[in-house]
Amino acid sequence: MQFELDIIKVVPPGDGCGYYNGKTVFVPATSPGDRVRVFSLRENRNTISAALQEVLIPSPERVEPPCPHYSKCGGCSLMHLDYKQQLELKRRMLIEVLNNQGIQWDPQVVPSSEITRFRHKTRIRCVDGQLGFSERQSNRIVEVPECQILTEEILSTLKRLGQLGRSNAEYQLLQSCKTGGVGVSILEGKQLVPLPGFEPSIEEDYGFGPLVLHSHGFAQSNPFITTSIIKDLQYHSGASGFICELFCGCGTFSLALAATTPQLIGYDISPLSIQTAKETLQRQNLNHVEFAAINLNKLKELPAVDVIVADPPRKGLGQHLCRLISGSKARKLLYVSCNPASLARDIRELTGQGGFELVEMKGYDMYCHATHLEAMAVLVRQV
Repeated sequence: MQFELDIIKVVPPGDGCGYYNGKTVFVPATSPGDRVRVFSLRENRNTISAALQEVLIPSPERVEPPCPHYSKCGGCSLMHLDYKQQLELKRRMLIEVLNNQGIQWDPQVVPSSEITRFRHKTRIRCVDGQLGFSERQSNRIVEVPECQILTEEILSTLKRLGQLGRSNAEYQLLQSCKTGGVGVSILEGKQLVPLPGFEPSIEEDYGFGPLVLHSHGFAQSNPFITTSIIKDLQYHSGASGFICELFCGCGTFSLALAATTPQLIGYDISPLSIQTAKETLQRQNLNHVEFAAINLNKLKELPAVDVIVADPPRKGLGQHLCRLISGSKARKLLYVSCNPASLARDIRELTGQGGFELVEMKGYDMYCHATHLEAMAVLVRQV
């Protein structure tokens, strides 16, 4: 079914919203003030999910997306707005998510110093010989030879991968700012297999000392924002005592904080990430830092630390870890999150019966032109 409607607002996770025949219609890649023609993809009693067919009358806020693949590729969703409008939209969305949990805060959103060629880590699919990202609202593959957000080195590496003749696989690529080299991992099914001619790891330095990162381990996508987050972590941790990092990945944050603490321990569920972090320890001879592979949801108690740093996956800390943190001796929690919704939920738990108080909240535009937003909350123990 095709129809026309006016977009009146943007709602999480960034879709334009309008009304048709008494139903709420959600349309990606639209902005308030657009008059659009769409076609229905899914419809239920109260809502319609639709795809944009044509912009009939563009909003004054609308800009021409610089990427030739934007109309189909699902990698970006806000490229039709200029960058200042993207930041303001993300700020409003963060405020709304916090308000939904009863948290009154007016956070700033730190912009990325680079908004093209900023993405140094990506995951890309190869299906039936086609290499690219998923099409918007579909599992079909969109090849992206002119992607605006990936670095030139990653695009060049993708061309090499496309010549390997693999039929079905998932590639994970990570570029080093320090050396320019690109690490590549390949998953066939759930199996991580060697890829001749490509190294899986890189050496990186965000300005806080060299570290090893594995392309299949956890690493941040935008090094410019990563540096900003690390500086804020260093500022808020201060001259700390014992620091514990939960979900430490390959140790990016831990190793930057190691210079300001006499003792640090990092936990992560991934043995590969912990092994990679330990490689950095051996290179830097950091005897006061320890890493351990552990399922944090089965952890019985936390060590007697002064500061906890946490960077969990999208599902957040959850009740078990929130209760462990609340029952710990930590005086401060620095909570980095890629999902403001789970962050807000956990803040409510920690500041309710948990004994903490929220003293700082900030967003970081890790993923320019997409609705995803990184955030950090600083919570201190109530006296």
